[in-house]
Amino acid sequence: MRPQQWARVDQKNLTSTIKAEYIGRGNLTQRKMEEFFQTDEWFRNATPNFFAETGVQE
Repeated sequence: MRPQQWARVDQKNLTSTIKAEYIGRGNLTQRKMEEFFQTDEWFRNATPNFFAETGVQE
């Protein structure tokens, strides 16, 4: 998506719509977050190894 200069209200509406689609209505609880990340279907088009663990470089 290209960067857009949207009004704040439009940004909030877009964010709410995306959240409602993927997480559901209401507050984002720990249970909802865990359910989302444990559902493989949401990540079927993700880049391979996107969630691979990486070490912290010091």
